[in-house]
Amino acid sequence: MYAVALPNTPLFAEHFNPDLKIIELIGCPDSGDILETEYSFANYFHDMKKSDLQEIMEAFDKVGYYETFDDALADGRTQKARYMVTLFPATNNR
Repeated sequence: MYAVALPNTPLFAEHFNPDLKIIELIGCPDSGDILETEYSFANYFHDMKKSDLQEIMEAFDKVGYYETFDDALADGRTQKARYMVTLFPATNNR
């Protein structure tokens, strides 16, 4: 069983609730600042590939969050900056 699954709580990987909220934290590699944005599941995961969605939902069930990186050009420079992105549900999946 998954580490953060509670008794009688549906798993994110098995039950997608579009009304739940997701928090996205983006860390800036230059300043160390963090930007926090809240989305509904329906809005954030709209048009996402099913395999990517499944990977994120399984991470929510196993560890409670999902981490990845977004490589982007920083301030129009040719050097890419690696922004750390952490996603986590604002509530459990009830």
